[in-house]
Amino acid sequence: MKYLANFILLIFILIFAQACFQRQILIEQEKYQIRTFILKLGVKFDTTPCGVYYRIDSLADSNHIKMIQPDDTVMLVYTGYNLDKNEQIFVKNDTVFVWVNDPFLMEGWREIFLRIPHKAYGQAIFPFYTAFDKKRILNIPPYSTLYFKFYVQ
Repeated sequence: MKYLANFILLIFILIFAQACFQRQILIEQEKYQIRTFILKLGVKFDTTPCGVYYRIDSLADSNHIKMIQPDDTVMLVYTGYNLDKNEQIFVKNDTVFVWVNDPFLMEGWREIFLRIPHKAYGQAIFPFYTAFDKKRILNIPPYSTLYFKFYVQ
């Protein structure tokens, strides 16, 4: 009986290790995909602590730069793309107001907001593990890398 329990434990450990290894392979493949995409764009991106890539393309009012604060509510207009399929997945051209500290906001957006000024145009790339991970959300497949062009005020 003791050998059977040890054998079952060993099987679970091997399954867990294989899942971790497969996830790491997905992450490395995605990093390569993102680096290739950024090279094609020919611009520099910064990275947030959670791993989201972002850049500011321009400021609507460069004379009065005011940084976004944690308790601010910002207006966000964006177009989102599935980088894996190189297709547009959603557009939010209407006015969407977002509270920066909203607990349901994707962490990457919060980190971007707190690093950019009001009235900024930019781009962001969300690796799958910073967005929806293995969940399917509407027409976005699991493990999707998301790319956004945005304006925030």
